Amino acid sequence: MRATSLFLVGIVGLVAFAATMNAQDVALSERLREVGTLRVLGMSPARVTYVFGLEALILALPGVALGLAGGVYLSEVLSLLYSTEIIRLPGFIAPTALTLASVLMLGFVLIAVAFRWRAISRMHWRGALSVKE
Repeated sequence: MRATSLFLVGIVGLVAFAATMNAQDVALSERLREVGTLRVLGMSPARVTYVFGLEALILALPGVALGLAGGVYLSEVLSLLYSTEIIRLPGFIAPTALTLASVLMLGFVLIAVAFRWRAISRMHWRGALSVKE
C-alpha cells in the first residue's frame, strides 16, 4: 500500500511540476520584453525570478484549495457509491494528509520556480528587448 501511495505521489508530483513549468514557460515567453526591461533597469535574475515565482504561488494557492475541496468531496461520494449492506467504506481523510498534500504541491511549485531561475539567469536579456510583439 505504501509503495503504491509513493508511486502515485510521484506521478502526481511530476504532473504538478510539468503544469507549473508549462505555465511559467508561457508567462516567460509572453513577457520576454518585460523581463529584459527589468534586467536593464538593474534587477538581478533572482529578483526577476521572485516576481515570476510569486505569480506562480498566487496561481497555485487557489488551485490547491480547490483541489483539496474536490478531493474531500470525491472521497465522500465514492465511499457512498461503493458502500453496500456488507461493507461501509469511510469517506474520511485525515487533516495531516491534506496538509501533506498542500505542502508537497507548493514544494513542487518551488522546484519549478528554481528551474525558471536557471533559465532567467542564463537568458540573453539585451536580445529580449529587441523582440517584436
